[in-house]
Parts: sequence; C-alpha cells; structure tokens
Amino acid sequence: MFSRPVALAATFLLTGWTLPALAQDISTAATPACVERARSDGADPKLCLAQVHAPCQSISAETPALVTLCFDTAREAWTRATAARLDEITHDAPEQIGARTRIDTKYDLLAGLLQCDRLEELGHLTEIEDDRLLLEKTRCEATATGLAYIRLLWRVTKD
Repeated sequence: MFSRPVALAATFLLTGWTLPALAQDISTAATPACVERARSDGADPKLCLAQVHAPCQSISAETPALVTLCFDTAREAWTRATAARLDEITHDAPEQIGARTRIDTKYDLLAGLLQCDRLEELGHLTEIEDDRLLLEKTRCEATATGLAYIRLLWRVTKD
C-alpha cells in the first residue's frame, strides 16, 4: 500500500494536476527567528506557524487533494526541522538536557496527533466527504508537528 503523499501524487499525475510552486515556498528556515521575535515582543509564538502554512492556505479549497498534499509537505518540513534541532541539542547539550528535551518534544507531538486522530474519528460520524476529512486530518497533523517544533524552539534557545 502506498503512503498518503505517494497516493496523492499519483492522483495529480492521473488528473494532470501538479503541486503549485507555492509548495516550494514551504520552509521552516525563518521559524527560529520568528520565535525569537515573539519572545522579545512578548507575542504568541504560534503565529509563526501561519507563515509556514500560508502557501497551503492560499490554494483553492476547490482542490482539497492539492491542499492536502501541500499540508503534508509542510508536515514533512516541520518534522525535518524538529529532527535537526533535536540532533543539535543532543550533540551540544548535556545528556540530561538532551534526553528531557526529546521526551518533552515527543509528548508535545503525540498529544497533538492524538487530537488529530480524535477529530478524524468524529469526522467519520458525519457526512463529510473523504477527501475533505483527509484534508482536515493532514492540516491538523501539520499544525501539531509545527507546534511541537515551535514549543521546542521556545523552550530551548540556541546560544
């Protein structure tokens, strides 16, 4: 069985759709600076999430599979950024801090993903179309993954 991104990509190939250049704009590179700005301004760092998800939000809701693929791309970007930051912390910080940071991040992510599963199950009780339900779950997963990364940055600042 194919993974969700592979299945969505196959759908686009069969229908002639391609992921717009907007998805190439998905980058978490500016997120650390955004979180630091939020810290110094006393602002909510969750606003940094919107910057990364903006390309996905700009895709027409009339193409839910395309929006779903975009959010899956965002989720993957958040995952890579989190892994890279955790690797830095593990390498640079004392073992106890690295272990605690990994545990905190793991459970931040799991708590968010658990809510995504809950929303999906509740969605099956409604008459929502499967492609819309997949879109909402994927958006939720991208958000949960992004928030776990933002919390990681908020808790541990790079010296």
